[in-house]
Amino acid sequence: MADIKDIKKANVRDLLEIFTETGVTHLPVMETTGGNEQRLRELLSFAKVKCLLVDLA
Repeated sequence: MADIKDIKKANVRDLLEIFTETGVTHLPVMETTGGNEQRLRELLSFAKVKCLLVDLA
């Protein structure tokens, strides 16, 4: 699980590192609200991150 604040600062290489080190195929991105409640903002896909790398090459 990742925090939306960290994802906003990350680049594609950072995301690739998270996926390869953890072995997960999807990464939930959470946001903490003012009431200290966790909400799912998005679900990142390893396959989509790899496609971004191909597009950058």
